[in-house]
Amino acid sequence: MTKTGRVYYSNKDREYFLELTRNLNFIANGNLNRTLDKMLIVSKYTKEKLTRFFEKNGVIHILVGNFSDKNSDWIFNQVSIFLNDLLKKMKIDDVRKISMIKKDLISHELDQFINYIEKAVELKVKFVRPDYDYIDKWLRVDYIGLSSESVGVISLLLDKENNLKFNTISKNENIDFKESVLTIAIEAIMTIIRGNMIGYPRWISIKLGFQKYRFLSFKKLENQFFLYCITEGNLEKLESLETALNPYLEDGVSIKFIGSLKPFNEIKNKIRDFIGTISERKFY
Repeated sequence: MTKTGRVYYSNKDREYFLELTRNLNFIANGNLNRTLDKMLIVSKYTKEKLTRFFEKNGVIHILVGNFSDKNSDWIFNQVSIFLNDLLKKMKIDDVRKISMIKKDLISHELDQFINYIEKAVELKVKFVRPDYDYIDKWLRVDYIGLSSESVGVISLLLDKENNLKFNTISKNENIDFKESVLTIAIEAIMTIIRGNMIGYPRWISIKLGFQKYRFLSFKKLENQFFLYCITEGNLEKLESLETALNPYLEDGVSIKFIGSLKPFNEIKNKIRDFIGTISERKFY
């Protein structure tokens, strides 16, 4: 897919991944200030499923499946080379402006090529967790949110260093407005996930540089509540952060949300005070 629309997808049941990727790419480029890397989908009914993203020549390639990084990179490169050669052959200069007729032709050619790829790569592989090597020994939290059935009840922007970018927002906008922008963007992602699959993204990674990563993580809590955090550093420390937040969230998520934000405003203040006691907001 391009940043503005789909070019091809091999599985109609996963077409919604295109819209999901568009939303993820928006927040990755706009607020997390880099490009998409990986996403882990979790479900109580199926095994964990890894998604990888690869952007080249204005096209975002999406691969869903538990492939090793080595196999993923090989598949991405093979498909990208084939697509670029096909676009040149069809004299398409701007991939964002492909006609429906040419999209159908591209889909036919890619279907045949994907069949070749499937024969070349072992599809049923043992689940491989992302092979991250981290420079950082800590996980710094920049944003914390809590929602109930797509209604944001806590939005807490902690980023004093302006690590998160708001390219479309004036520097004069207050922190409440920036918190709302992040909440709306993240809830749009959750709406797509809830509407199309039995599961949710445990985390989405954004590669910042060599062995440097930013993460948008989600954790399912009681009574349809979701905790989400934007962090940077070492993903292995995520549970330390979530465990530290649990005592502050327990009372709020113990019953279903009935529309009153007052108790959650109190929880938000307590979390802000707690994070204020953590040096540089870094969890080890």
